[in-house]
Amino acid sequence: PGIVLLATNRRDQLDAAFARRMHAVLEFPSPGPAERVRLWRRYLPADACTDDVDFLAQRFALTGAEIRKAVLAAELATSAAERPVATLDVCIAVWSVLHAAGRLMSVDDFGPWRDGLLPFVRGERS
Repeated sequence: PGIVLLATNRRDQLDAAFARRMHAVLEFPSPGPAERVRLWRRYLPADACTDDVDFLAQRFALTGAEIRKAVLAAELATSAAERPVATLDVCIAVWSVLHAAGRLMSVDDFGPWRDGLLPFVRGERS
């Protein structure tokens, strides 16, 4: 007896017999562009050198957790250099987050940061 909570982003992979035994299912849809703008602004540090959250929010359908992960990765990458996070740092982090999730994209999707991203994608810069 008791309550069991299960969180998954792979509902389609649950066993049908297991899923039938669930009494309540709550779905939390991925955020839309306007919500992603708010998430980017919430997670980016105040001293970040990026005004391009609208571009990022429109171009990349990331979840809140993925946005947070990208911001943390960008902050970590810039902390050793003791400089603010720049848009290119965030683009590299977004590429890494999407790549790790198996959601591959073209560097052309990064618009004006394509050329800055290319060395990272090619492994010429870590």
